[in-house]
Amino acid sequence: MILGSSVKDGTPGAGARSGAERGAGREQGAGRERGAGREQGAGREEGAGREEGAGPGSEQDLSAIVLAAGLATRLRPLSSERPKALLPVGGVSLLRHALGLLETAGIHRAVVNLHHLGDQIREAFGSGASVGFHLEYSDEEGQILGTGGGVKKVESFFGGRTFAVVNAKIVTDLDLGAVLEHHRSKGALATMVVRPDSVARTWGAVEVESDGRVAGIAGHYRPGADRAPLLPYMFTGIAILEPGFLEVLPEGPSSMVQDGYDRHLDADRPIAAYVWDGYWHEHSTPSRYLQGNLNLLHRGRPLWTNVDMGPVTGVDATARAHETARIIEPVLIGPGARVEAGARVGPDVILGRNSVVGPGVQVDRTVVWSDASVLRNRSSAVVTPQSVLEVDLSDPGARVGPALASK
Repeated sequence: MILGSSVKDGTPGAGARSGAERGAGREQGAGRERGAGREQGAGREEGAGREEGAGPGSEQDLSAIVLAAGLATRLRPLSSERPKALLPVGGVSLLRHALGLLETAGIHRAVVNLHHLGDQIREAFGSGASVGFHLEYSDEEGQILGTGGGVKKVESFFGGRTFAVVNAKIVTDLDLGAVLEHHRSKGALATMVVRPDSVARTWGAVEVESDGRVAGIAGHYRPGADRAPLLPYMFTGIAILEPGFLEVLPEGPSSMVQDGYDRHLDADRPIAAYVWDGYWHEHSTPSRYLQGNLNLLHRGRPLWTNVDMGPVTGVDATARAHETARIIEPVLIGPGARVEAGARVGPDVILGRNSVVGPGVQVDRTVVWSDASVLRNRSSAVVTPQSVLEVDLSDPGARVGPALASK
């Protein structure tokens, strides 16, 4: 194998599963522990290596909800094979990224709402024990309840305590523990994590006063808000809430913004903003999904120092490449992956567990799911066991997108 730049054969990588272009094998069904673990697997349970004492019960049993019930229509055909929450990004499912974010605040107890292909999520993560979590599930089989209704339905799960709301389409290096401290210092009913964005007003800005209090959301202002020096930000979909926030939400379908935040603004209740200018990316379209994978390859370092999510670049020790194959970093090549004679992989490629790159094939800027084979040259694509999706990375949405979008 010829290695471009400094990647070395056998560098500990991560893992996935196995398959063929437009066909053979199943991405799901690899067993609960594997599904809950890394898509690019490193040969150990995901979550191993956390700081001692960071198990269930940390942060006084605070809990969270991970929103994962969307239909993911904009991600088709990818979401026809998997729910959005199980799409691999940097070798790790989006749901695992969400749980990693919770770990930064010492939270290891969460409920996940389910709808589209929800059984796959339940099968993959089970009780959550394999990743150091206590997980429960809220099925929204007949009707999706929306961001507000989904949270309201599981109100009892939070036990009358402060809780977090995160979304299983986001990858970020945010320290949620710092957000929790900020929330408590402000004595807020809710704290919204927001980020600077030049087009925030286009998508529905969260406007913030100089003292960090939210004055308005998408043009809906609290009484007496000083509108002169307001700073517009984009909501990240991440929040810390007090149990009293849920009192205004009706039973059944509802929106956290219109039925929740807006009503609390009307009552002049304290909603704080936590401004985050670090890494944040959402993955609701094929272009954003592929770009998010490439972002982590180029970042080249873990999202957090206190949460073990495994390597983000490298070649797994069990991967095999022909001596005439060429690997050009950055890449992430998972366990059992094979690169055949004369093939060139990279730059910007993620190969899932037991995936195959055929003889002489050239691949760059591509994510190959486990159980998939690449038999023709591919560039800017996502290859799954059932399909090949060519992606336009010139789409402006590849780099950033509206956080208030619900789908």
